[in-house]
Amino acid sequence: MNVTEKIRGAGNQRDKLLAALRNAPVSSPQHPGGAGRWLGIPEILRLGIAQYGARIYELRREGHHIENFREWSDADGCYHSWFRLLSSPPFAPAVLDKRDSRTCV
Repeated sequence: MNVTEKIRGAGNQRDKLLAALRNAPVSSPQHPGGAGRWLGIPEILRLGIAQYGARIYELRREGHHIENFREWSDADGCYHSWFRLLSSPPFAPAVLDKRDSRTCV
């Protein structure tokens, strides 16, 4: 069972992406970004996350330290991107809605 199959049943897109980052397979030290749990854009898109940049931004605002790596490929003439979760806060703090003082999750 791959990462995509494990995560499909998760909650909202942000939760799906966080779970996928946590469960990404460990890459070899030969990975262009170095060893670690790198998650590529194709895997993210297979989860049905259309605006993955916005979801990464939301996770970073919650305190998750997410690293990204981008590499140009002469073979196919395009960039390839990966993300990995380096650390998470002990708890996910609520984000204050700037329109009023209510707390949003």
